[in-house]
Amino acid sequence: MKKNVQQINKNISSKKAFTLVEMLISIAVFMSVMVVAMTALVTVINTNKQTQEIKSVVDNVTFAIDSIARNARVGINYSCMPAVTSGQPSFAGDCPNNPGNGLNAFSFVNINGPYQYRFVPSASLSLGQGNIQMCTKSTCNESINSADWQSITAPTSTVNITNMTFYVLGTASSTDPIIANRTQPRVIITIEGDVMSKEGKSSFMLQTSASERSRLSTN
Repeated sequence: MKKNVQQINKNISSKKAFTLVEMLISIAVFMSVMVVAMTALVTVINTNKQTQEIKSVVDNVTFAIDSIARNARVGINYSCMPAVTSGQPSFAGDCPNNPGNGLNAFSFVNINGPYQYRFVPSASLSLGQGNIQMCTKSTCNESINSADWQSITAPTSTVNITNMTFYVLGTASSTDPIIANRTQPRVIITIEGDVMSKEGKSSFMLQTSASERSRLSTN
């Protein structure tokens, strides 16, 4: 019996356990892994939040240019418009003389009357104004602070549209006596800008187009 007890004590004493040093090392390794994992998780959450903010702002800008294109598709007399000045603009149909064949404003007429859209650089904006503006009057004062124009995009605290160009094509040939030479007038709209957020600035680029459904243009 005494021999069995001794054997049992010997077996118990021969079993190994974790030492304090090993426990501390294990905890340190576990904490390091958790810190790396939490850092990655926070980064993913912040990236997703920034992506959602960009998507929301870009969706609003997309809605604005889609609205322009939708109104233009049922309009006639597409015309480029010179850069914003004081006084009344001079519309001239196509804009081939401008570098890149584009200008920063656009005019047409549909069943609801005349429409004019323009891009205003952020440096020229007043507080609360957006970069893309619309006027639906028969004549609009082209001064920067004119009350004739309404912003259709958010103020620059949210989105800063750095460039907007209208490319009007095909109006010169729309009334050509030779039908085979005529082309359907169309406008191509391009937008470049930055979305402002707490995480920084993110750039975007959008493009859409529209063409006259009627050939009764008077350009």
